[in-house]
Amino acid sequence: MPSIKLHTDHCISSGACVLEAPEAFALDDDGIVTQVDPDPPAEVWPKITKAAAVCPLAVIEIESP
Repeated sequence: MPSIKLHTDHCISSGACVLEAPEAFALDDDGIVTQVDPDPPAEVWPKITKAAAVCPLAVIEIESP
């Protein structure tokens, strides 16, 4: 399974990731993206991939195993 690396120092709180994959991402009290589940199930990965693609500053990086 791939893994997710978040570049939170670049997050601008657009929320696009949460709209695409609320099972995987949330915004903290400061509006910065956080990962909801450190080991998301396989059926959520298509949404995670789309969330990474729509992030305006490419904060979400999907790392291959």
